[in-house]
Amino acid sequence: MATTYTAIANFNLANSTTAEITFSAIPQIYADLELRYQVRDTTDSPTSEIFLDFNSQGLSTTNYSSTMLLGPGSGSVTSSRYSSNGYPRFVINNPNSYTANVFGNGSVYIANYTTTTTKVIAIDAVVENNANEANFIINSASQSRLAAAITSIRIQSPNFFVTGSSFTLYG
Repeated sequence: MATTYTAIANFNLANSTTAEITFSAIPQIYADLELRYQVRDTTDSPTSEIFLDFNSQGLSTTNYSSTMLLGPGSGSVTSSRYSSNGYPRFVINNPNSYTANVFGNGSVYIANYTTTTTKVIAIDAVVENNANEANFIINSASQSRLAAAITSIRIQSPNFFVTGSSFTLYG
């Protein structure tokens, strides 16, 4: 894990909504990448999944394996899933039905993104609703078998990220 971070790029939705964000021309000079975000979207579901697409492959199911654990803010895991061919995805959205102006937060850590072999992706996120304490903690681990260095990352929502959502990529 990196001991220092350099901001590569930032997307802050100040006055707009969008269904996807793309970081392109990622420099190949760092050991790892970390994507940090705060986001809210237009869905009414707190478990809507957000997808990662590396190097414009599309939502390929052949180059990834993935495990996701979803649990309430207190108690035990309520859902888990493993896919031997599942692209990296994570649950990060605070839906419109949750407490106003509260955003889901998290990070996506991509180890050894410049290698042409397997890359490990660790995802940690929280979704919170202060109105009824319906909070969620999400942990996910994915493995990319992409045989190229990662040069772009597209983040896709099946809905729309709302104003105030932000994504920052660090090296």
